[in-house]
This record gives sequence, C-alpha cells and structure tokens, in this order.
Amino acid sequence: MFDPTAFDNLKVVLEGAIYDADLGGVITVIGRKDLVDLAAMSRCYQNTFQLKEGNKTVSAEFQLSMSLSQLSGELLKTNAVSECEVILTFQARSSSAETPIKTIVEELWGVYSITHQISYKVPFEHYHHTFKVHFNRLIGEEQVDDLITMTDHAIDTLEKIKEGAK
Repeated sequence: MFDPTAFDNLKVVLEGAIYDADLGGVITVIGRKDLVDLAAMSRCYQNTFQLKEGNKTVSAEFQLSMSLSQLSGELLKTNAVSECEVILTFQARSSSAETPIKTIVEELWGVYSITHQISYKVPFEHYHHTFKVHFNRLIGEEQVDDLITMTDHAIDTLEKIKEGAK
C-alpha cells in the first residue's frame, strides 16, 4: 500500500486551504503546478492565486518543495523528522519602480527574510515586482496548522494591498 510522504500530506493541506478559499469566493486560483524533477529527484508544488474581487495585477504563490536528501531521508527512515521548504511569493505589476506593496509586505511578513526584485521588458510597459518571503525554517507534519495560517495571512496580505491601492 502507498505510504504518503510528508510532502504529500502537506501538499494536500495547503491545496485544501487554497481551494477552500477559492470555493468560498474569496480568491481565484490562476495557476497550479505539481512537479517531479527527475534530474534532481525533488518534488515541488506551486499554487498561484489572486483575490476574486480587486486588483488583478497582484497575485500570491505558495511553493512547497522537498529535496532529494529530505525525500530519501524520509523513505529510508534516516531522518528523524521529514520536512519541506515553503516559499511565499507576491507578484505585482505597476507603472513605478516604487510601490506601496513593498511596505505592506514588509509590515505583514517582516519577521521573515523578504527579497524584492524589480524587472521590466524593453520596450517598457510596466515594472514587475516580485516579493519572496523565505520562512528560514522547514515545515513538517507537526506544523501542518502553520500552512493554514500562512494561507489565511497571504489572503489578508492581498486584501491589504487592495486597500492600499485605493
């Protein structure tokens, strides 16, 4: 019988939290990837969403990943605890290199490591802002409730961004 890994169990919880919010009419899922990298023997799940009502130029994406060492350690029972990496990314388009979104993300997620990348294409149409929230820790099945809290907080962040754009 198939014994799901910690990655599988955490993915189900994260996916459930996101799709519950989608079914509740709060957000719209706009992208989903469930990847197995055969070269690196790793797993990655990504889910991108935006608010159902409001600014369609802003989105959030959760990425849950498990590396070869984490996956093999769990399957071979050499790791005491099986854990995954979680990264939350907010993406936005704006006409300016400065954006109030940076302040909002830093205020709401400031206890974590946040990187901000700005890019644009030539000819210039708009700036593309990417804010990555690195949690500086791995998440295991013991912290499964943290994924639900993170999802709710990510949706709250999108709401604050929507309010800040008014």
